[in-house]
Amino acid sequence: MYEHQARKAQEYASKSQQRAIERQGAVARTPAKKINQVSTKRKKQLAEYSKERIAFLEYNSGCLAKLVGCTGMASEIHHQQGKENELLLEKDKWLPICRSCHNYITENSGFAIAAGLSLRRNSAYVESE
Repeated sequence: MYEHQARKAQEYASKSQQRAIERQGAVARTPAKKINQVSTKRKKQLAEYSKERIAFLEYNSGCLAKLVGCTGMASEIHHQQGKENELLLEKDKWLPICRSCHNYITENSGFAIAAGLSLRRNSAYVESE
């Protein structure tokens, strides 16, 4: 296509067609970098947690919640204040519990906080008397 014909075609083309014409002469782009689903820091935390979890449940084999329907055998760790950031690895906030008790605690957070099985996530919270 001659240069004057290309200019004429671009004048009458729609915006999407103009972009396509421009791309034909453009240099190929490199593909965008894929965004990681989990950060490098979190991957390290999860690897450490996986090891620590096994050891913790071997040593703490009984469910400490003992709610209605409790199996008595701890199979999970309840993170009393959540798992965000560094809380994932804070063992003093871990509670060995069975699946049944964990379900109940998760579904009834108000009860869990009142019973001392969970802690408020906002550590700055001060309960009024």
